[in-house]
Amino acid sequence: MSVRLHSIVALAALTIMAGTEVGFAQSSPTVPQIVRDRIASSGRTRVIVELAATSLAPDGRRSAEQMRRQRTEIAAQRSRLRARLGQGAHRFVHEFANVPFVALEIDASSLAELEAAGSPAVRVFEDRLLAPTLAQSVPLIEADLAHQIGLNGSGNVVAVVDSGVDRTHPFLAPRVVAEACFASAESGDGGDCPNGQATEIGPGAAESCAFAPLACGHGTHVAGIAAGSGPEFSGVAPNASLIAVQVFHASMQCFFLLEEFPCPRAYESDIVAGLEYVMSLRNQFNIAAVNMSLGGTAYDSACDAESPLFSAIINNLKSVGIATIAASGNDGLTDGIAEPACIAAAISVGATTDDDEVAWFSNASADLDLLAPGTGINSSMPGGGFEELDGTSMAAPHVAGAWAIYKQAHPGATVDEALASFVSTGTPIADSRGGPTKPRIRVGAAVGIESPVPVIDSISPSTVNAFASAFTLRVNGSGFIGSSKVSLNGQPQRTTFVNDTTLTVTIASGQLPASAAAVTVAVSTPPPGGGTSNAATLNVVVPALEVSSTMVDAGDPVTLTLVDAPGGAEDWVAVSAVGSANTSYVTFVAFANAPSGSWTVNMPQTPGTYEFRLYLDYGYGIAAVSAPVVVAATEPEPEPEPEPAPVATLTVSTTTVAPGAPVTVALANAPGNPTDWLGVSAVGSANTSYVAFVAFANVASGSWTVNMPQTPGTYEFRLYLDYGYGIAAVSAPVVVQ
Repeated sequence: MSVRLHSIVALAALTIMAGTEVGFAQSSPTVPQIVRDRIASSGRTRVIVELAATSLAPDGRRSAEQMRRQRTEIAAQRSRLRARLGQGAHRFVHEFANVPFVALEIDASSLAELEAAGSPAVRVFEDRLLAPTLAQSVPLIEADLAHQIGLNGSGNVVAVVDSGVDRTHPFLAPRVVAEACFASAESGDGGDCPNGQATEIGPGAAESCAFAPLACGHGTHVAGIAAGSGPEFSGVAPNASLIAVQVFHASMQCFFLLEEFPCPRAYESDIVAGLEYVMSLRNQFNIAAVNMSLGGTAYDSACDAESPLFSAIINNLKSVGIATIAASGNDGLTDGIAEPACIAAAISVGATTDDDEVAWFSNASADLDLLAPGTGINSSMPGGGFEELDGTSMAAPHVAGAWAIYKQAHPGATVDEALASFVSTGTPIADSRGGPTKPRIRVGAAVGIESPVPVIDSISPSTVNAFASAFTLRVNGSGFIGSSKVSLNGQPQRTTFVNDTTLTVTIASGQLPASAAAVTVAVSTPPPGGGTSNAATLNVVVPALEVSSTMVDAGDPVTLTLVDAPGGAEDWVAVSAVGSANTSYVTFVAFANAPSGSWTVNMPQTPGTYEFRLYLDYGYGIAAVSAPVVVAATEPEPEPEPEPAPVATLTVSTTTVAPGAPVTVALANAPGNPTDWLGVSAVGSANTSYVAFVAFANVASGSWTVNMPQTPGTYEFRLYLDYGYGIAAVSAPVVVQ
């Protein structure tokens, strides 16, 4: 149903007549426009009519004689109303024994009679439709501590006013002690009780409705949370008994997305009939609480004036020590809670998550009383199975079951006394959405159980990489409860309670300090009792990159060694210039998908200062940096000295001869040019001077026999180049005697 916030408006006071008999109303009753509109569009509608009566007090505050007189007075007013309406086209749906109201189906003529002078009606209200408000939670609220000392709801009863309860479910059998159904149809005289009628009382009367298989499991789920009992896990008060009241009928007024059609809806008058049935059993059973995980319009303050019928019956229940627990609604409001949770005497309950945060869907306001777990709650479903559901519907029965445990421990406590205990001992939960801070219930603390001091025996793992992927830290020890919190270096963490010897914490990637060698782990439990455990040490290792040399020539190899790496599949190593941005790298080296490794890398050709970086998860988050490696400029290789050219030589067979005598001259290592030539010259003569031409020296080596000149003197052989006078070689002097 769409949520509307209504301001509380002053309504006309009840007309109180002097004497022992109440007269008729002296003015026309107030009638909401929606009632007139529905009669205009459909011809008929359901209404709740408030009758004139003397000032009423809740049943628990009156003597037996006062109660008898009041019921007589209410019955007399009903008789006057019947007489007033006569045989018209109206239908009495519910007549309430203890509050001055009746539920009717009326048409335009019946409305006219109600508004006519002398009518016993004071006010007319729409009979509004309400909808259902859809294994860690028990330890979280410390109900398991109560179970350990025998406080399990034994001897007390929780009434579940909902979509019915599967009394044969192993989680609930055989603790359903009374059943009733008030589920009148939206048209006609029939209804959706098992007998096909609008009302049924007795065994089987509150079996789960069948017209919406999913939604009709709501009541069984709620009952299991409050009082289920099983071999592996249990509800909050596993030894409490149950009163089951089915109030939902098959409705065509279905507005929620993905809602079954037809959908479950409950008239306010049917719900109140169910509450009055519970009230009638108060002397037969020790009824601790009534759970109503259903809701309608949301209000930003107490809604008693808008819902006087709800207000009257809930105050009656409270007066005899029965708490009415109501879900706050799932519209995500921070300034309004749904009817009937908005009734001042009701105990309104919002939902928290496993992480002890207010659930995103939970309605809240300044009038909200308590919080309880309401996400991922595993409980019974019709047919013997189980299912996890979310909602303030799941939070409310945690409180109803807790009330049964509290009443077992303190049988004489009033509703206000029990509420005060739950409020004062609860864990304050700040609403991150901007709503008010409210207490999440702690059953053990409320009944005065002191929690043990937690003790840590070990943690696993005990050593982790500072840059490891997200992992679960397991803390093993003793004395843990649902409210125990693990802290890292004094900072509380979101803690999962596994059992009284094990807690777990999920550590996110990058959460551990990269500069610390260890983190201190401790467990704290709030009072009463409790305290802080001994400390355990979580060792933290940091990756390192080591290089074989810090100064090399351009392009030279360097061996890189990685130790204590996270070993992520997409971690990688690169070469970067020192001082460059994280996103800047020169060369990709390798994937570092193991805790250790080594690589030989050729450094860049460009001189400069470089470093190796370990990047995480194929991104640019740096986990380790090596020492700087200086790449020096390379000196060019010197040009090789040219091989000296061979030197030409001229040798003679003798150095002293007679005039005209022969001499053999040998040439070696000559250039061998075609026009090089040999001549005989006087020693000391000019280059251009020669006595005789000997031969062309066009070979690298050769020999010739030459007759020396007839004129005595000192002569030499000369090698001339290229038919010119450049001398390349000169022989030893030859003396002609």
